[in-house]
Order: sequence, then C-alpha cells, then structure tokens
Amino acid sequence: SMILFVISCMTYITTHSGIVDYINRNSCIIELDTGELIEIESKLCSRVKEGDTISFYARKNESR
Repeated sequence: SMILFVISCMTYITTHSGIVDYINRNSCIIELDTGELIEIESKLCSRVKEGDTISFYARKNESR
C-alpha cells in the first residue's frame, strides 16, 4: 500500500486555464497562464474559437 501512496502523490489532477491560440480539426493549442503552450485533443476544440479563454482539468505528473 506504500507504493500506491507514492504513485498517487506523483500524479494529481489540477485545473489549468489559458487562451486558445490555434485550432486544428480535433486538437488545439492553448497558451496557459504560465506562458507554456500545450496541445490538447478534444471535442472541445470544435466548440471554441481562437482567443477564447478556457479552464479545464488535466493530470499532471511530477517528475523528480
């Protein structure tokens, strides 16, 4: 059970928000508040337009 605890501490769900920078078919590029650019693949991309601000949940892996 200790191993499970350690693994669960390394991965957690966090809220992100950012501005839609570029939309392509089923994916879009989001500029996060931190300035990082990420690509997401989601049906959400077909319902937003460039410049929209969105918030979403994602898993974040902590690397050591």
